[in-house]
Amino acid sequence: MSSTPHQLETLLGYQLRRASSVLMSALADRLAELDLRTTEASILVALEAEPLITQSEIGRRLAIQRANMAPLMAGLTARGLIERTAGRGPARPLKLSPKGSALAAQARKRMDEHDTAHFGHLPAADQAKLREILEPLWRGK
Repeated sequence: MSSTPHQLETLLGYQLRRASSVLMSALADRLAELDLRTTEASILVALEAEPLITQSEIGRRLAIQRANMAPLMAGLTARGLIERTAGRGPARPLKLSPKGSALAAQARKRMDEHDTAHFGHLPAADQAKLREILEPLWRGK
């Protein structure tokens, strides 16, 4: 094998995709131990951080397509993790059940452990700089 980087390896987009694949796979393994997929855990953690937001708002914030939200929410509701508050229609605010709150806390802990495992070796200033570089990319700014 050559020590010269493959032509693709010189592309930042390629590097980001490869890094994302490795990181998301490792996170998925951690969350699977809680019987959660990454998207499900993200929904629970989002609701933990901001209770009483709507399904549409969660979808917008997490960039989940509308067609994918309904089955995700149905699954989390069927598992007794999410409850709809009083009101009418699909825009009723959501909240975590006690079981959902406990699982959200565990998921957040796993996510924090994952970040520490993969980025903890970086000084805090470098972590902040990495966030500063990456955020505009996914926010589209």
